[in-house]
Amino acid sequence: MKEAESIVTDKERSELLENWTGGNAGELAKFLKAGDSAGFDRSLLQHMRSRKAPRFFFTEKEIAGRADWIRSRLPQGMKEVIEHADAVMKHKFPHDDGYASPYNVQLPESFTWLASPTSDPQTLCSLNRHRFWIELAMAYRFTGEERYIGELEKQIVSWCKEQGRPPFDQISEGKYQPRQPRWELLDTAIRGDTWIWTYFLVCATEPWTPEINTLFLHRLILHAMFLEKLTPSSGGGSNWLIMQAQGMLDIALLFPEFKKSSAWEKHALQCLGGCLNMQFRADGMHCEQSMDYHIGCICWFLEPFWLAKLNGRTSVEPEIKKLHQAAEAFYQLLHPDGTFPILSDADYVRSQGALAAVSFALDEPKWGRLDEISQRDVWIFGPMDKFHGADDVRPAAVGLKDSGYYVMRSGDGEDDCQLVFDCGPKGSWHGHSDLLSFELYGFKRALLCDPGRWMYDGSKERDWVVGTPAHNTISLDGVNHADLERTDDSRFKVDTWEVQDDHILVSAHHSGYAGLSGSPTVGRTIWYDRKNTFVILDWGTGQQEHDYTVSFTFPGKDASVIRDGRIFSQRSDGNVLVQNLELPGQSLLRNESFWSPIYAENEPAVRYTASQKGKQVLFGHIVMTYGGKESPAISACWDSPPIFGKAVKIKLLVGGKKHLIEFRPVQ
Repeated sequence: MKEAESIVTDKERSELLENWTGGNAGELAKFLKAGDSAGFDRSLLQHMRSRKAPRFFFTEKEIAGRADWIRSRLPQGMKEVIEHADAVMKHKFPHDDGYASPYNVQLPESFTWLASPTSDPQTLCSLNRHRFWIELAMAYRFTGEERYIGELEKQIVSWCKEQGRPPFDQISEGKYQPRQPRWELLDTAIRGDTWIWTYFLVCATEPWTPEINTLFLHRLILHAMFLEKLTPSSGGGSNWLIMQAQGMLDIALLFPEFKKSSAWEKHALQCLGGCLNMQFRADGMHCEQSMDYHIGCICWFLEPFWLAKLNGRTSVEPEIKKLHQAAEAFYQLLHPDGTFPILSDADYVRSQGALAAVSFALDEPKWGRLDEISQRDVWIFGPMDKFHGADDVRPAAVGLKDSGYYVMRSGDGEDDCQLVFDCGPKGSWHGHSDLLSFELYGFKRALLCDPGRWMYDGSKERDWVVGTPAHNTISLDGVNHADLERTDDSRFKVDTWEVQDDHILVSAHHSGYAGLSGSPTVGRTIWYDRKNTFVILDWGTGQQEHDYTVSFTFPGKDASVIRDGRIFSQRSDGNVLVQNLELPGQSLLRNESFWSPIYAENEPAVRYTASQKGKQVLFGHIVMTYGGKESPAISACWDSPPIFGKAVKIKLLVGGKKHLIEFRPVQ
C-alpha cells in the first residue's frame, strides 16, 4: 500500500526550527535529528496548547462562554456564521470580502487558488484572504461539528500546496509585483490577521492535528518574513500599509517564539504609528474620503493596538486615543438610521458592529446608538452586558472643512432628512471625481443617491460611477474634472458656511475644469430651510462655450416623467421632488440609469439632467422631501430675470410660508 503523502516536509520543519526560540527548541531539535517527524509535531502542538502567554482577544477557557453569550444574545450573528460555513462546505464563496457579499460563487471541481472563478477580480482576492476560515472555526465552536475543521484543514493543505513559498527572490531582485495571484501583497497582509483568528479558535480543539499545526506555523513565519521585506518602517497614506503592519504585528505579538518577533513588533508599531498620523485629516475624516475605508481603517488600527495593550504594551495607549476624532467624524456623517452615506467608494450598509466596537473601546457610548453589537465584538471584548448607546442628538449642521464634507439635517430621527455636500479632496484611488456633489437621505432610504462603487474591474460601469457626470453635481462636456487632492488646493474652496436659526447655507466653487478651453469655473450654493426644502443654484463661467449639465439620480425606477419642470419619486413611504426654475436655453431629460448600493450590485436608477450650452450659465432647482405620495404645496420662481454676475433672488412659497432667498455671486 502506498504511504500517504506528508503535508509538511522535514525541510520545512528544519526551517521552522531555525526561526524558533521557544523553550522546547532543544526537544524539537532532538526529534528532527532522530527523524521522528511525528514526535516533532506532537511536541510543537503540546507547547502551543500549554503556554500561558501571550494572549489573544480571548483565551481557550473564555471561548465557550463567549460562544454561549452570542448564542443567547446574538442568535442572528451566530446563524449567519453557520450559514456561511455551510455554504463554504458546499464550496460556495463570497465574490468579495465586504460586509454584505453573499456566498453564491460556486467553485468548479477544477478550482485553483491562482485564478478567479468570476469576472470580478475581487473574487480571487476574497478567496485568498481566508475570512471564511474564521467562520469555519467559529461554526465548530458553536456546533461542535468536526466537519467544519475537516474542511478547514483540507483548504489549508490545498492552499499551501498551490501557493508554495513567497517569491523572496523576486523581492530581492526588485521584480516583485504587489498585484499577482501568487502571494499577492494585500491578500497576504490580511491573512496575517485571518490566520491568527483561525488559529486561536482551533489550536486547542481535538480535530486540529499536530501535522496541520506544524504546516500552519511554518507558513505563518513565511508570512511575517514576506511582510517585513515589503513594509516600510515609516507609515504612509495607503491602507495597504496599515494591514501589512497589522498582519506582521499580530504574528509578532502572539508568537514571541519566532526568532525575529521582537524586531517585527518594533517595525510594525512604527509603521502603524506613522500611518495613523497620515491617514486621517485634521477634521478626523479618512484621506480616501470613503465611509467604508474610514471605518475599516479605524478598526485596522484599533484591533492591533488593542491586542498590543492586552499584552502589556502601554506605549500604544496614545495611538488608541487618537482614533477618537476619527470615530467622531464618522459618527457625524452617518445617516440617522446608522447606514453609510455613499460617498466615493462606499456601500449603503451599516457598519456591522465596527462603530459599536470603537464606542466600547474608547468609552464613548453615544456612538453605539447608531450601530449594533456584532458577534465579532463579543469575541474581542467579551460579553457586553453593560454596553448601550447613550441618548444623543447630533447637531443640525456639521462642517468638516479638511475633507470638505458639510452635513445638513432636519433632525436625528430615522425619518428625518440629511444632505451631505462634498467640496473636498478627491481621495486618491477610492475617491470619486465628485466635487460639489451631494447625497440626500430621508425616510430610512436614499432619496437622491451617489452612484456607488461597482466593481474594481476597469469596466465601463466602474469608469462611469467614479466620474463627475454620474454624480449629483454640475459637469462640463461629459468629462471629469481634474483630480484635486490637497486640502490646501486653491482650485476648490468653500466660500460660505452659514448656520442660522431659520436656514443653513453652503456655497463653494472649483476650477477643476480649468484645463478645458476658456478655463471654466463652476460653483454651487445650497440653501436649506432646516426642514424639508432645499434651493440649489449652480453656475458656470469661462471664456469659451461648453455644455454644462446638472444631474440628480433617483434610486429605483419609479421617478415620474418630467412635467412643468418637475420630477419626483413615487413611493408610499417618503419621496423627493426636484423642480427646475426655468431659464431660456435649458433642456431637461429623464434617462434610465443604475446605481451600485452594495459592491458589485447593479440596481436601477433614474437620472434627471438639466443642460445648457454657453460661456456663462445658471441653473436653479428646488429639492423637497416629503412623507407619503402627495407633495406639499410649493411655488418657486425667479424674483426677476437673473443676470450672471449679479445677485440672484428666488421667491419660494412652501406650506404658506414665504421666503425670498438671495444668492450673491462669488466670482
